[in-house]
Formats: sequence, structure tokens, C-alpha cells
Amino acid sequence: MASPNKIGRYEIIEELGRGGMGVVYKASDTALGRVVALKRLLAKDNKMVINRFLAEAKSIARLNHPNIIQIYDIGEDAEGLFITTEFVEGRDLYRLIKTQKRLSARLAYRIILQVCEAMQYAHSHSIIHRDIKPANILLTKEGVPKVADFGLARHETMKEYEMTGMVMGTQNYASPEQFQDSKHVDHRTDIYSIGAMFFEMLSGQKPQFMRESEIPQPFRPIILKATAADKSLRYLDLSLMIKDLQQVAKKRPASPAADTPSSVSEAAPPPSDFGADSGVAAMPTAPAGRRIETPPTIRGILGEEMILIPEGTFLFGPKGLVVRLPAFYIDKYPVTNEMYSRVDPNFRYRPEEARHPVTKITWLAANAFARKMSKRLPTEQQWEKAARGTKGLMFPWGNEFRPEYCNTVEGNIGSTTAVDAYPEGKTPFGVMDMAGNVWEWTATYLDDRKTARVLKGGAFNGESKFARCFARFAYPEQGLLPAAGFRCVQPVD
Repeated sequence: MASPNKIGRYEIIEELGRGGMGVVYKASDTALGRVVALKRLLAKDNKMVINRFLAEAKSIARLNHPNIIQIYDIGEDAEGLFITTEFVEGRDLYRLIKTQKRLSARLAYRIILQVCEAMQYAHSHSIIHRDIKPANILLTKEGVPKVADFGLARHETMKEYEMTGMVMGTQNYASPEQFQDSKHVDHRTDIYSIGAMFFEMLSGQKPQFMRESEIPQPFRPIILKATAADKSLRYLDLSLMIKDLQQVAKKRPASPAADTPSSVSEAAPPPSDFGADSGVAAMPTAPAGRRIETPPTIRGILGEEMILIPEGTFLFGPKGLVVRLPAFYIDKYPVTNEMYSRVDPNFRYRPEEARHPVTKITWLAANAFARKMSKRLPTEQQWEKAARGTKGLMFPWGNEFRPEYCNTVEGNIGSTTAVDAYPEGKTPFGVMDMAGNVWEWTATYLDDRKTARVLKGGAFNGESKFARCFARFAYPEQGLLPAAGFRCVQPVD
């Protein structure tokens, strides 16, 4: 679709970006003689989207803050609705992080403090952004951050435009409750996203798998509080987070020139830290040519531990075929009832079985869960390497079956057990519960007909022969098995 030459009184200069719901142009306001950003709504026949678009525009137009993009105008023509906003000649925080990898503590602090102040102001006007991320923080040529793209923002009176169970936001930065039901989130979801973004600015790591050890002091307690999985443990509001950030800044030596860097351009890199007396640790950087060591464990969105399975060969299948796989992370435990319920609010389980693996899950449901977590289901080869190590073990712990190391029919339990009930049954990599308890779905098809997916590991109602690492079972994607569960994997970037 070609760009129009003119929309109302606005002359189009160039297209800046396009998505499923709209397109953004750089335009010239011929009446006022200024450059603006013009967003055209593409869904002109969707009444719910139109009502939401109008309600958002009216609510956000009331916001007047130096660190929030200002809305100028809203209009309509034959093609539908459009909105014009302040145009920022600069770049966004995403590109800055991509260029510099890790920001200096001083620069990260200066940016995040202004973002907090902007969103505290928005929250005081009952506006929740719900999509705070680096790409939505624009930086002027002078380095002033401006919060942009309130496309998912909601005034507290706009709940009727949403449906229960909707997931909104960007996965790396969205709070856990946004994966459950975006209709019922509050301002603390923005606090989580700000904390996650601050972590990425300081560490250079995506916040989806935040590791506490990678958060520099003295910001660690601030970020951990802001990104608590339980929203009741986060800051009550951003004024409290601002206060804690300012307490850190008070330790910094006075240096007006360093306090207000005039640019965040690549030609003028920011200071490396707050100063020798500030207590702010300079972020470590890898010497040129040296590879940064891959952490042995990471944490997922819901706080789940994932274990590194290093790159290399292993013996696959009953014949011990030598296979090489790239490195990947795998969930230490199968997905539990409690974890699954945090993504599916309609899922119910008995409280005493919170730590039991989720069961009666189709491959389709398991795959959908993995995607929501920005993960995937393991291939059969990935699952088997994680289970048996590199030397082709028959069972995760060795070559002899031990009924006390796993939950199979030989143990006469007759039901699932907690995923951490058999610590002796861990694999050579430290992965747990990969023999018995529940069959685990993989991404691998049984054969070329693609009518069924492979499951691995055996179950509580199966014999020990099915708990052998190379044993396999298959079932249709949409089929419900009483003892089918799953765990997820994540590639190493």
C-alpha cells in the first residue's frame, strides 16, 4: 500500500512504521508549520477498535508532561481515523541498547528516573500504559526520554472495551498478570515493565530470563522489588521507586557536567559509572575477542529455573546414534499445576497438588503455553540429551532401574507426585523428574505422516521400560492423555 501524499492538512514526508492495526508517518502540519508523527488507524470497520482508539486518544491527550509524547490532534477522513503527536528527531532506547549493549549506570539512572516520573504522572491521571519497553522510549537529540505509543494504554473507565483473558503487552517486559488477564491489571504492571527495562539497560541481557547475580548493586533491591512476580510485593506506586533511585544518586560525587550529558549519540559515549564513591559497580565487559560465558541457569517469566544443556554430541536412541546439538536451556522441572494456572486463569487444581506436573494437556495446549513464555517444546533429541547426558545412560541416574528414584507403576503410588519428590533421579545435567510421573510432549512428529507427536519419559501408570530415556510414545496433537504433561526449552542466543 503506497503512502498517501496528504491526509487532511498534513503532508506526508515518509512512512515510519506499520503494524496490523495502524501505520505511522512523518508528516508536516501545513497549518501550524511543524513536523508531526501521524498514526492512521487501519481497522476502520471494527467498532470496538474505533471506540477504544477514540477513548484512548481523549484520555491521553489530557497528559501534559515533558517526558510523555504530546498528542496534538485527532481527525477522520474517508479512510478512517488518524491521530497526530509530537515528532521526536532522535532514536529510541531499543536502538541505544542495541548499539551500546550495556548502558552506563549514570545514563541508565537518568533515563529510568525520567520514565518513572512520566509514568507516575500518567498513573495519577488513571492512565496505565501496559506496553513499557525500550522501543517505546524515544530519545531526543539532547538525550531527553519521552514515553511513546500508548496504543495499549487504558484509562480506568475503559474496561468495557476489553475481554477477560486477553493478553496484551510485549512478552519480555510484560508482568506475569498480563499473561493471565490483561483486563484486570493495575498500575503495578507498568512498574514491573519499568524494572525489567532498567535491568536490560544495566546488564545488556533480555529481562525474560533475569538472573539476580547480573543486577549490579545498589540497584539490585530496586529492580527485584519492581519485578516481583507477586504484584503485592512490588512498589505500591512509582513515587516510592523514585525515592529509592534518588537515594542511590545521593551517593554520587557532585559533577554537573556528568549529571546532564548533552547527548546519547554514539560519538559521545556516556560516563562509565556514577563515580568511585557512589557504591555503584561498573558493569563488567568482556575483553575484545573473548566470548562471554553462558550462565548455567536462568530464570523464566514465571520465575522458573532453566538449566543449560551445553553444545556438543550425545548418544541418541536405542542404538546410540551420535548426534550433535547446539546449546539450549530446558526447564528444570515439568510445568506444574500452579505454573499453568498463572497463565490460564480458568485452570483448576487441588491445592495439595500445586507442585505436581500439570496433566491432561493436549500437545496444542502445551505448545500454546510455551509460545506465551517465548519458549518452545523440546525436540525428541533435546529432551533425550537433557535426560541421559552425553554418555547414553539408560535412565537419568544410570543404567539400572531404581524404583525409589522415580514414580512408575513399580512404586505402587497410582497418581502423580510433586516434581521435586525424587531428587536422586536427577539427570547428569541436574534436570529433574524426567523418568516416570508424566509423559512429556515433544515437538517431534512420530513419522512423515505428521499425524502424532512423540512423548517421552513414561508415567506413574506405566512400567519401568517406558521410563528409559530412549523410550517413546506418540499421540495425536489434539488428544487428551490422563498422564501427559510437558516442559519447555529456550535456545541460547
